[in-house]
Amino acid sequence: MKIKISELVEAATKAITGYGYNPQETKVILDVLMYAQLRGNNQGVVKLIGNGIPKREGAAEPSLVKETGVSALVDGNKTHAMVVMRKVTDLAIKKAKESGVGIAGNFNTDESTGALGYYVKRVADAGLIGFAFSSAPFQTTAPHGSNEANFVQILSLTEFRLNLIQ
Repeated sequence: MKIKISELVEAATKAITGYGYNPQETKVILDVLMYAQLRGNNQGVVKLIGNGIPKREGAAEPSLVKETGVSALVDGNKTHAMVVMRKVTDLAIKKAKESGVGIAGNFNTDESTGALGYYVKRVADAGLIGFAFSSAPFQTTAPHGSNEANFVQILSLTEFRLNLIQ
């Protein structure tokens, strides 16, 4: 089945809004899902089918818990991880532009952050180099060739600014 991108955006916007997200949250979630979908990652808008991604009960605006000149820690307050990760990315970019290094992380989200490339692209578009890491609580990863999870994934986002010498 083929569908125009504009129709997909309209249907996805309606679905996300229907799950209880405000216009700003809807835009962020839609941006991440469409970023994935338009790159052939069929884990994008398919998340809206079935049970979808309803807004969690008790979700609140993400809040800054701790901050230094180069780092920030954000409590997601049960807000969807895509919305929180966008805030974390923007914080890390701001810090990197101000000090040369920006490190930001978050907790208290359980959903998928979506395509991590979306956040790293935002960093690159800001003229920076970035790394994005994501994990649901208590997940671990098995090393290559093993079926035993030994590596704990770390939820954080780190950007480094290159100072090129000409």
